[in-house]
Amino acid sequence: MNVFIFAALIVLILGVISIDSQLRLLNSKWDRWQKEQRRSKEDT
Repeated sequence: MNVFIFAALIVLILGVISIDSQLRLLNSKWDRWQKEQRRSKEDT
């Protein structure tokens, strides 16, 4: 039973880490997109 709980904790931690890295990727893409939008507005 303890081994099962330990395995579940590892899976949970790995899932949180992967979600966190995906969110960081999304945020960086969003920042880049917003900067491009701002630049295009200034050009016109």
